[in-house]
Amino acid sequence: MANSSENIKPRPGQQLFKYVHWAQNRRAQMVIDLANLSDDSSAWFWRKWGRDYLLTNWNRPLTEYRDELRAIWSIPLSSTHDWGTLADVRLRSWLAEARAHGRQTWVLWLGCVYPDFRNLPLTLALAVSELAPKMAKCGNPECPCCYFLKGRKTQRFCDRPACIAYGQREHKREWWKREGAKRRAAQSEGRPKRNREERKSR
Repeated sequence: MANSSENIKPRPGQQLFKYVHWAQNRRAQMVIDLANLSDDSSAWFWRKWGRDYLLTNWNRPLTEYRDELRAIWSIPLSSTHDWGTLADVRLRSWLAEARAHGRQTWVLWLGCVYPDFRNLPLTLALAVSELAPKMAKCGNPECPCCYFLKGRKTQRFCDRPACIAYGQREHKREWWKREGAKRRAAQSEGRPKRNREERKSR
């Protein structure tokens, strides 16, 4: 007798949840690629992501979207006023652009409504809104892909091995600068005391 579980079809809600989760991961990877895009790599980007956004003809060069994304990405979320001011302006602009191209911004599927992720400006607006707490710039000045998503709140360097090694060296340098100063201060305070004790013993 065949396993009855093989005949159970996924519920519409489960299918939608899987799709939304898949689209969210795709969105995160896409904005990383876009933020780190070099000036001559637009063709590479569209080869990788063209299937996702093939149905829409955008009127602006891809590098303009990249520069706008970088501007937001470069401001720490802790700078609440600066980040919020720029993000509000850019998100409004992307949303207006998403509607202006004659593309739908919402999709009805399986009895649910969700954003049309094929719309590039809309996807950028969604990605920034979702990923803002994780958006960071690698602390290694020589990192070729410095825009990344943090895996933990205190992460300062991306996951490239060279940047991890750089971060470890910086951590040791900062530790020694801090602890070394304390040790030198303690030693300088201890010398006069020893000298006084030596004079008393004579």
